[in-house]
Amino acid sequence: MEPLRPGEPAQVGPYPLVGRLGTGPLGEQYAGRGPDGRPVTVTLVMPQLAGDPVFRAVFRRDVAAARRVGGPFVLPVDADTESPAPWLATGVPEAPTLASAVAGSGPLPPHVLRDLAVALAGAMGAVLASGGALFGLEPAHVVLTPEGPRLAAYGVTGPARGPHAAPGGIRTEADAVYTLGALLHFAATGRPPAPAAGGWQQGPPPPVPVPDPVLGQAIAECLAPRAAGRPSLRGLVERLGGVGPGGVPAAGLIPRQRWWRTGAGQAAALVAVLALVTGVALATDGSGDDFGGKPAAQASAPGLPDLNGLLPSDKGPGADGSSTDGGDSGSDSGSSDGSSSGSGSSGGSDLPGDEPSADPIAAAAVGDCFTNSGTAASPQLAATYCGPQTFKAVAVLRGTTDTHQCDSVAEDDWNVSYPSRGVLLCLSYQYDHGTAYHAKNGTCVYGSSASSDWDQLDCQTGAFTVIARYTGTLSSDRCKSLRNDDWSEHFGVTGRTDLDVTLCLSMVYPDDAGHAVQNQCMKFTGTYAKPVMHAVSCAKANVIVTGRTSKYNDKKFCGNDAWTTWKPNDYPGLAYTMCYRQR
Repeated sequence: MEPLRPGEPAQVGPYPLVGRLGTGPLGEQYAGRGPDGRPVTVTLVMPQLAGDPVFRAVFRRDVAAARRVGGPFVLPVDADTESPAPWLATGVPEAPTLASAVAGSGPLPPHVLRDLAVALAGAMGAVLASGGALFGLEPAHVVLTPEGPRLAAYGVTGPARGPHAAPGGIRTEADAVYTLGALLHFAATGRPPAPAAGGWQQGPPPPVPVPDPVLGQAIAECLAPRAAGRPSLRGLVERLGGVGPGGVPAAGLIPRQRWWRTGAGQAAALVAVLALVTGVALATDGSGDDFGGKPAAQASAPGLPDLNGLLPSDKGPGADGSSTDGGDSGSDSGSSDGSSSGSGSSGGSDLPGDEPSADPIAAAAVGDCFTNSGTAASPQLAATYCGPQTFKAVAVLRGTTDTHQCDSVAEDDWNVSYPSRGVLLCLSYQYDHGTAYHAKNGTCVYGSSASSDWDQLDCQTGAFTVIARYTGTLSSDRCKSLRNDDWSEHFGVTGRTDLDVTLCLSMVYPDDAGHAVQNQCMKFTGTYAKPVMHAVSCAKANVIVTGRTSKYNDKKFCGNDAWTTWKPNDYPGLAYTMCYRQR
């Protein structure tokens, strides 16, 4: 930490600043003190980002999502999203992240890993219980504070449902458990887990080679390819929440007083997971059961709450085992409305002789992921972990092979049927460069360039509205005839041209001046310094457009006429100067 430089603020919001930490991706970072005296990291957003309406909207969304997540396992977030100089306060100054701790000192010892597992299980349970999802969670988002491991929720949480929910991310408990296993694998070995092999593993997965065999087996089970083969967050808390072997962890990494090893701390973790499971049950069970009439939790022998009867069984509905399997395939036909439509079936091999306990197709569940070593017409699916360029089951329909039944399933990209099993898999391709791949007509997306990642976001000035979505093509030809077509973005899938996507996009301008044409009638409101233009019928108009150029601030183009101008930060070619005069 460095002393504050001349001209730097002595206080940001309610936080007095005590030193300078450096420059982060959002702006200058400072060490501050909260009203209660606790240290915090305060980030003052750089002016060029503060003036970008797209960033400002994303900043509001991410702060709101992080604030919705509570509990002792998540770093609290404070921010001013509306100030001309917005700021963010979270974290602990100079506390190491999981990424920096492993990079600096190597893999963590087993007793610290157990503490980490309990804290992360509680944090992930809190996120899902709040109705949120996790996006892009990495070791850098886990902070090893003096009070214990904490999740830095800002920037990695968002709504799981609703109009502003982005596709992908960690939305289910099974996905959360897999990600927890990947983080623990990194913490235990210094490297991320390798992708699952092509075949389906028979029997329990081999343990991760760490000195604590119970911990190693638990990590391996978290990384099971099929969702049904993974343990629950509740089970992990009970299994690893007790004091592990090894005694007291090394000084400076985690304190001697580890509250999450106390009965109260473990109970807090279980409460977070209980809230998650109860919330999922309420959201998915239409029977109207009164959970309030169930017996109260009792204390079990180890000191943890006895939640038997309150939570579902940890055992998944399927069994372990695997095969690489083929089926009949149907894919979308290139419709422009953003929905998938089955294109019929083509021949594929079916393996009716497999035992159900060794068959990932027969036991498939929503959330399972697969790779395809065959073709679109002759698929050869193998179960794998959920990651980029895999296919996630978004619906599993039994008793039918009619691929058109997947047409109404959200984010369905490809359909594979197995006639002898009577199973139809509706699969969603997991695109690896942003969430805009599955954007629908009328939603908004943004990327800083044609080659950057593109994501869905709330519609606001400077973003792009999807006006058409075409599958099976990387051509912009069909976009050119659309009204207000400003940009086209292409999402190619190697070896699968049927999964290629082109989005036809229209810039969200501040008002109707952005797409105005000469001699168009407009309703002028506001002031001449800040005019607002609305396209109306000429009977209701008070100004008429006399010209428009794609150059920014080109008042000479307008001569003696009044003018208004605007430009987006990343797309100067979509700027405009519009000229107008009174009618």
